[in-house]
Amino acid sequence: MIKLILSFSLFFFAPTLFATPESSDVSRKVECLAKNMYFEARGEGERGQLAVAHVTMNRVRAEGYPSRVCDVVYQKHQFSWTSMRLKIKNYALYEEMKQLAYAVLNGETEDPTKGATHFHSKHIRANWKLKPKARIGNHIFY
Repeated sequence: MIKLILSFSLFFFAPTLFATPESSDVSRKVECLAKNMYFEARGEGERGQLAVAHVTMNRVRAEGYPSRVCDVVYQKHQFSWTSMRLKIKNYALYEEMKQLAYAVLNGETEDPTKGATHFHSKHIRANWKLKPKARIGNHIFY
């Protein structure tokens, strides 16, 4: 009986016992990126969701933005959802976004925004002096 309990415990808790800082960091990046995709583009198709993820990653690589995914996502006054207390309601969709986020982080997807670092809903008139690079779903990317 003790062997059974120990075997079950090891099976159940092993992933957390052997987690490395690197795997924890990747998991956090995936969570931040997936949340940004979910709250900014959950009503879009996969291409629109990928576009939001790539804008986030383009900012990570751009001068003038933080160099870490979560810092870009939670940078003050950048993504409106971060200042609200929104909750994920569609966990199946969120899990799909996590898979897409992982693929983006691993460089497995193409950037449909052509390097954009900004976007807004097509229903908003922004006074930006930026040239549009792409229109995907309900968003314009700059």
